[in-house]
Amino acid sequence: MSKVIKSSTLLANKPKLLKLGFLEENKEQSSTFIPVPTTEVTSKALGDVTSTQQEEKKSIDNQDMVILAQEQAEQILQETHEMVQELLQKAKDQAHKILIEAKKETEEVLSIAQKEAEELKRLRSEEGYAKGYDEGYKGAIKKAKKEAEKIVVEAYNEAEAARQARLAYLKDQEKDLVDLAVMIAEKIIQYEIDRNDQVVFHITENALNKARDMSHVIIKVNPEDYPILQNYKSDLMSLIKGLRTLNIEKDETIGRGGCIIDTAYGYVDARIDAQLDELRRVISEVMNR
Repeated sequence: MSKVIKSSTLLANKPKLLKLGFLEENKEQSSTFIPVPTTEVTSKALGDVTSTQQEEKKSIDNQDMVILAQEQAEQILQETHEMVQELLQKAKDQAHKILIEAKKETEEVLSIAQKEAEELKRLRSEEGYAKGYDEGYKGAIKKAKKEAEKIVVEAYNEAEAARQARLAYLKDQEKDLVDLAVMIAEKIIQYEIDRNDQVVFHITENALNKARDMSHVIIKVNPEDYPILQNYKSDLMSLIKGLRTLNIEKDETIGRGGCIIDTAYGYVDARIDAQLDELRRVISEVMNR
């Protein structure tokens, strides 16, 4: 199948941290009201209420962890961007400083040449040094101009070399900075996946929402996530209108938490690695502006 349905979209002109499927849990839940006789409240009913309250509390806790993870990842991106801007400003300041020093040195050379010329002028009062004065004056000015030109060229080359060195350093550090930001984001995601089975379900749920109106669907997941999704199979089938068959398959090439939704019209790539690659691309774009 050649058609790929992307599982997420990021705007380049407004970079933000890639939001994974399990971060989009703002779905409305419907409930059916069932009258309960007022004459008697059974222990089973009380148990159902307690269980519902526990599930609601767990859902709130999960949302809090997701919000915290998102805030931490966004902070990493902001700090990385600020670090890049600081390095670029230092390179600009250093080049400016070199040019100022070169200008000062040029002025000093010209001043010395002028003094030498004045000294030769004084000697002009002596007739025997008239010829020597003319030649010496012209020679001093010519020499001063050459030295000044040389200083300016050297200063420019030095400033350019400093700028290139700074950019090269920044380029070398860029990969490390991007890798660090992505690594931290990955650790936050994996922490959530390891501690909460519902994260796997929500990532798959989000991917299925992008593959609606399909009659036959295959979900490929990591072997460790296979039993989790089997427990949620009926819930997953209810997400797609007209779905007739839904098969869940093990695939060791897919990392924990991610999945690939395969249909007759294409597939949805919701692997964690694929979404982290997209995050890496967006951060690199921000740093190269």
